[in-house]
Amino acid sequence: MRTLPRTPNAIWWVQYQLLGGAGRLIPFNLVYAALLATAAIGMRRLLASWPTTTFCDRAITLLTGLQILLIIPGCGGAIYRALLRDSTAKMEESHRLCPMSSAAIVIGYMVGPCLQMLAMYTAGVVIGVFIIQWGTIGTETWLLGNLYMLLISPMVWAICVLVGVGRKKPINPTSILFIMAIFSAILAWVPALGLLSGLYTGYLGAFLMAGQAMAARELYVIGVLVTGLMTVIWARAAMRKFRRPDLPAFGPYRALYLLVIWLGASIAGLLLAQESTTSGMAGLAGIDTPFRRKEFLSVCLTSAGIGGFLISLMSLWATAWHRCKVKDVAKRARLSFRMIPVLPWLCAVILAAAVAPWVSHLPPKVLLTALAAVVASLIAIEGLMLTMVARGMSPKRWLILFIACFWAAPPMIDMWLAELRAVNHAGPEYTALMGFSPIGSIIRIFFSSLRFDLLPGAGVQAAIALVLTVFGRWSLRHTKT
Repeated sequence: MRTLPRTPNAIWWVQYQLLGGAGRLIPFNLVYAALLATAAIGMRRLLASWPTTTFCDRAITLLTGLQILLIIPGCGGAIYRALLRDSTAKMEESHRLCPMSSAAIVIGYMVGPCLQMLAMYTAGVVIGVFIIQWGTIGTETWLLGNLYMLLISPMVWAICVLVGVGRKKPINPTSILFIMAIFSAILAWVPALGLLSGLYTGYLGAFLMAGQAMAARELYVIGVLVTGLMTVIWARAAMRKFRRPDLPAFGPYRALYLLVIWLGASIAGLLLAQESTTSGMAGLAGIDTPFRRKEFLSVCLTSAGIGGFLISLMSLWATAWHRCKVKDVAKRARLSFRMIPVLPWLCAVILAAAVAPWVSHLPPKVLLTALAAVVASLIAIEGLMLTMVARGMSPKRWLILFIACFWAAPPMIDMWLAELRAVNHAGPEYTALMGFSPIGSIIRIFFSSLRFDLLPGAGVQAAIALVLTVFGRWSLRHTKT
């Protein structure tokens, strides 16, 4: 007998049933709505001396915070629990074998576990409509703010699925979200991170819900478009990771696309910061004087360069995996030895092209030396990853150790020594040790007050790249994966 399909997505339907179905969700949300209404009435009794409009506006502010907790960390925690449950029960292997597309599975995990939170979110919207009738914010603003938050939240859900699938134990995103919220004032100095993580759009949505529109209507539209694009990117990466957990989530080309998007978002944030000192990224970072604007731009450029540099590693990692997939060892070796390190050069050129307008005033020698240092560092990483992957070892720990020793340690040691030298001198003076790290080279070109020599550091990084490249090529030739 022909029956109507209950749902277009089996994962979604299963998660809905695991939550208890309509028989549990409807009574639960009615009780939740009743508790919200009771709490509002009780607070009004306790704060009877407040004017009605003031009380309603404050109540909407508190309800805004609760709505954001439900739609972002609440849904993120629900996705984590669903993935943990399926991972523990070994259900992911069953899902891979079932006749469902990767898109259906990822969307099912994004939406299904969040149904209870979404129902509670809807109840909060309804209660807010009643409260706001006696306030000054306006029903339209409240509804638009809630709709805006609902449109931008799927990006966070996609990231939660990405960090949870294909692992023995999923990563709990709740703590990461709270850390980002706590350090949001610092993260506002990284325009690309603020745009691509949804931090800025979250700010705009939260203030809109509370009746304080912080930007023009066009910026809200741009925020929805940007988060929509990033939702697709993170969801596609989650699909790839679900089907092939042994491979990186981003392939070589997708990682390059992500690098371009990161740099494009950085440029957009910097241009917005230059346009106004009272709104947008500049307003979030508290820019109010020419000195602080210059300082803001230097920090933003440095963070954009370092962030793009780190994102480039994703492309190198994926390339190492794809190169080592070749079964024929001789063919794999010929492929490796005949190829010049194209990808490190390409990543470095993309980084240089993005920041060129802001460093054109520097001497060509400084720029070329910094570019050479960045290229050498990326080639070294390529050699390290080839060595580890070809030998069947996970490169994560070695990559973290390499970055700590050769990238982070030289600038930190030189800064510490500079502070010691500042005791007897007018101010801290940095040395060529800072340039032994590519991060130091990036800092040098964006902070015009620094005058240390980059050439010795570039030479050291070139030597490290040569050694690791030889090891990588040798490993590809002599090791079977």
